[in-house]
Amino acid sequence: MPTSVRLALEEKVAYFDPWAYWMVRTRQNQLASLYPVVTPLLVTPLYLPAVRWLDKNGWEQPNVGRVAEVMEKLAASLFASITSVLMLLVLRRYRLHFALIGLVILAG
Repeated sequence: MPTSVRLALEEKVAYFDPWAYWMVRTRQNQLASLYPVVTPLLVTPLYLPAVRWLDKNGWEQPNVGRVAEVMEKLAASLFASITSVLMLLVLRRYRLHFALIGLVILAG
């Protein structure tokens, strides 16, 4: 890429600075997200059946919206259940029976 085009692109990128609260500038003046990276990476395999279904049925807006809603709820409920089981195992390991009772009451 010619130097003049690259400089012109860099100037445009600097001009359109995002004002989103989750984006910050690093010391090297690059954009970085404040959101964690691990959760989206763990959820990615769950979306493979949805992508295949959308490939087969089309990526039009009604289909994409419905699939997005279903997959968001499925991923959130899966992670909530995994977190609950892990918390139960940790509390059982340390024999915190009073905490287990509170956990059951809150979950119920």
